[in-house]
Amino acid sequence: MIYQNVSLFQKYLKGSFPNGLLNCYLVVAANHYDRMKMEDTICRFLPHESGFSLMKIDCEKAVFHDVLSNITTPSLFGKEQVTVLDDISLFKKEEIKLLLQAIEQGNIFGRLVLGSKAKETIAVLYKMVEKRGAVLDLLLEKPWEKEKRLAEFIVEKCAQAKKTISLFIAKELLRKIGTDMASVEHEVEKLLVYVDTKTNIEKEDVDKTASSTNNATFWQLAEKIVWEGNVACLDNIFIDSTFFQGLIIAIRYQLQLGFKIVSFLEAGKSLEEHIFRLNAKALAQKQEIALKLKSSFFKNGIKLLFTIELLSKSGVDDFSTLINYFSCKAYYGK
Repeated sequence: MIYQNVSLFQKYLKGSFPNGLLNCYLVVAANHYDRMKMEDTICRFLPHESGFSLMKIDCEKAVFHDVLSNITTPSLFGKEQVTVLDDISLFKKEEIKLLLQAIEQGNIFGRLVLGSKAKETIAVLYKMVEKRGAVLDLLLEKPWEKEKRLAEFIVEKCAQAKKTISLFIAKELLRKIGTDMASVEHEVEKLLVYVDTKTNIEKEDVDKTASSTNNATFWQLAEKIVWEGNVACLDNIFIDSTFFQGLIIAIRYQLQLGFKIVSFLEAGKSLEEHIFRLNAKALAQKQEIALKLKSSFFKNGIKLLFTIELLSKSGVDDFSTLINYFSCKAYYGK
């Protein structure tokens, strides 16, 4: 079976749960983030009653011999084994044939969720999974189908945060930011931070968070202020009320990101599985700084941000001083 529509594929997964689930799935998508999201979606539909042993393998870093050994060996914990392999297009032609052979001969223990950025190099495996499993091929997705999928994702993401946004406004956001999945999720998080307690998201909210020419500058400055304690980066910038509000949104996002990183580390969760938008190097840098600053820094920072916001709304219009006040109190308690 081949699906090129995410919504239909998800309906298929729901309809086949729990007894009709297959042992092999393949997600073909050029975008790494798209693949990871869909691989995780498939894993969420697998039976959880007795739990399962989940293993995620990055084919770029893995040795094929070790990969083959892992998927043809029973789980030590006696649980059903689920192995996610991404990106199998990086395997050599001979390795693809060995993987195909292991699947066809029934030597795989548990279920396989495969991800690939291309299908030409895995053609024989693609055909086999099409016959014996299920393929989601996003390379076949039409542009208007992708826009609809991402718009529905935005609506669902907002609904999870108990906010409402119309499909029309969601598509307006896409027209401003493009259709890269990681960017879309990032922008939605910014939007949710901006609207705060407001429950209905309107076009003006999207305009304020996604259309500003200073948008990239806000996030670069916020990173310097939060992660480096560097307010000198604002020295040559005129900060009016509009710029101040945009900067506040960006700083709040960085503080929430820092708190999330520390929380996941303290809970023993993998950052790579939960924070996809950062590359490995940027994530490692933030992890090191976050552990030094501790969760209390990020908690206090969010409270301080609320304080200077209130001050700005109470008539204090020296915005540079407010940001300096925030930084001094957050970093030095002064």
